[in-house]
Amino acid sequence: MRSRFFAVLWCAVLFVGLGWGVAWAGLFDNLTDKVKGAVRTQTGETADKAKAKTQERTEEAADTAGAKGRGATGDAARTAERTVRGPEAGNIVFSKSPIDPANPSGLEGSFQAGDPIYAAAFLGKSVRVLSGNPENKKVYSEISFWRVQPPRYSYQQPSEMFIDYSAVTFTGGILDKNVLLFEILPRVEGMTSYGNPEMTYKKFGKTADGPVKIAESLAKLEAGRQTIVFKVKINYKDVATGDFVLEGTDFSKLASLAETYRKGEVTQATASAEMPKAAKSDRKLEAEMIAALKASRTFNDRMKGQILKLVIIDPDWYIRRHAISGVILHRYIRAAAAVKDAKGECRVWNLITYQQDYVGGRFQKTRFDGVGDPMPIACGNVK
Repeated sequence: MRSRFFAVLWCAVLFVGLGWGVAWAGLFDNLTDKVKGAVRTQTGETADKAKAKTQERTEEAADTAGAKGRGATGDAARTAERTVRGPEAGNIVFSKSPIDPANPSGLEGSFQAGDPIYAAAFLGKSVRVLSGNPENKKVYSEISFWRVQPPRYSYQQPSEMFIDYSAVTFTGGILDKNVLLFEILPRVEGMTSYGNPEMTYKKFGKTADGPVKIAESLAKLEAGRQTIVFKVKINYKDVATGDFVLEGTDFSKLASLAETYRKGEVTQATASAEMPKAAKSDRKLEAEMIAALKASRTFNDRMKGQILKLVIIDPDWYIRRHAISGVILHRYIRAAAAVKDAKGECRVWNLITYQQDYVGGRFQKTRFDGVGDPMPIACGNVK
């Protein structure tokens, strides 16, 4: 009986031991499978990353080779497939010579640094209509220019990098035209950008918008093949766009062209400048203004010379009142004066402000209060 009990106990021990052994073996096998799976996953990810890196390096090398060799890969391929835009509404077209809007010919999409470049924007509608107000007598516009940044890898898209813009104001007959002609890098001889009274570029200091600013900006481009985009904006909307390829080994040479344009701008601006029109005629007040101006330190330090003519450019006096009480403080009015200096050169000094203080219920003597910047003018244009 006792031996039978020990036999049963021994069998139980063997059964439990074998069961736990199988369970532990299963646990070890499961753990081993997980480790093996993790190793396989890590190995696969490493291989994928290495493959992707190799592809990036291959594409980088292809892009570099294409840029250097002007091959048919990357941006070079896209450039080779470009077609020159036609004179349809919304397009800007380009040429090496001034464009006839009625018969646009000689249009091109590729230029070398140093080539003259002219543009024509086909708007589809007149400048006046596009401004949103048919009664406008003056329309502000922006002509912006951009550089196309080619994608680094095949799965990316090209992007446009803003370079700068030219602010320009349209007046007169140009408001009723649906084709806008403008110069990008014109020939120095025959440049008209700064002599057209109906198309006035903004000027700040020595830098004028238009060809001067464009040449200055493009002079900073990296050597090689660049795709340049131009856009015309009216009433906050792009109304025409176009692009061309510009290629060169040294764009910095355009800086000297900008200086030449700058000199031409001054010459043209001087020749086309006109004396502002009088908005008010008052001989007595004009005499008081001239006397007050001559007595000012500003005139003797900066303006210096002979006053050829003075016109009042405001229709009447403007009253200034205290912000809280509303009490009259003074009144002011503005004028413009043409002054001839000792060298015989003439300038129009704009926005000359005069003021009359209000004291004891009456306005006091007219006094000089300030002046704006001058603009050169041909002495013969002072009429």
